[in-house]
Amino acid sequence: MTNSKDNFLSIADFLKLAVEFEEDSALFYRKMLTSNLAKPVKALAELLEKQEEAHAKVLREYEIGENRAFLQFPPDFKLSMPEEYKEGMSVSELIILAIAREEYARSMYSNAAASVSGSFKDFIGGLALFEAEHAQKLRSLRDYY
Repeated sequence: MTNSKDNFLSIADFLKLAVEFEEDSALFYRKMLTSNLAKPVKALAELLEKQEEAHAKVLREYEIGENRAFLQFPPDFKLSMPEEYKEGMSVSELIILAIAREEYARSMYSNAAASVSGSFKDFIGGLALFEAEHAQKLRSLRDYY
């Protein structure tokens, strides 16, 4: 039997986990930059690293105010995350992994946005759109590598 308490996550706790998630994503792109990347891939990895860091900052600074809302059946930030960066991965493997990670992030934020309302819904929905754009930019390079 599951504990019903486990099915809820406060917005404050969601934000803390989302910051860790975005910082992990920025770290992924930093590690990716240690690989021998072609200029377009390197430029995109640098851009995405900066954008993931910016997401973490915005999440860290989000003012929840009096909002004591909870997310029911919150997203699982870690258990379903695609595999991690591994030394020696090919550029093609890195791009495919990065797409999977961005798609997971998009899905996570979209699902979270579907379970709340108001300005927080708009905020999280906006992050979902950013993650979808990241995946699309990565897809534009996938066919070349």
